[in-house]
Amino acid sequence: MSPKLPAELVAAIDALVGMRLEMIKAENFEDAERIAVQLSEKGIALTDGLDPDSGPRTTTWEMKA
Repeated sequence: MSPKLPAELVAAIDALVGMRLEMIKAENFEDAERIAVQLSEKGIALTDGLDPDSGPRTTTWEMKA
């Protein structure tokens, strides 16, 4: 089990993931990919999908093992 992350770090990651989703929505794929790469380099894996109930794009994240 991985250690619990500080709330400030979780909030920062959530904010970056939210910004990435907005960039994808605006079709700014280059900057969206840049955020994904930066997070990956920090050991954060993103998983994209669709909300099964309402349909909008979602992204979840977790620390890489």
